[in-house]
Amino acid sequence: MKSKALKIRFEPWEGFKERTRKELREIVARKKRSVQPDDVLLFASVAVYQKLMSEQKYMILAAINNLKPTSVYHLAKLVDRDFANVKKDCDTLVGAGFIELEDVGDKRNTKIPKLKFEYDTIEIHLPTMIYSHSLGNAA
Repeated sequence: MKSKALKIRFEPWEGFKERTRKELREIVARKKRSVQPDDVLLFASVAVYQKLMSEQKYMILAAINNLKPTSVYHLAKLVDRDFANVKKDCDTLVGAGFIELEDVGDKRNTKIPKLKFEYDTIEIHLPTMIYSHSLGNAA
């Protein structure tokens, strides 16, 4: 089975703004369809990424990938953590683009945590090397 990877890349703000302007001009000229591939997340620096991520968040990603929780409450039980803390981590992961919370539409406002797209590995592309964190057996 081929591994699907989410790629983490780092780009200074000024470089990102200039590249985005250029790509937006290309989109307007209909030469291109999108600015950013679905399987890439950009962060301004390694420090920003390190501040965002924690071992608990990697465990949440692994549990979502491997155990397919039916709600954030169920996810909290699976990772054996307090619901409020797991909900906060999920909101952070949603904001960063790692996951989405699908609204079930019931009266309890249940949300199903899902990976933003199917991936089982996170590749961190540092300027001089690539570090990979597998989600396969972490949960």
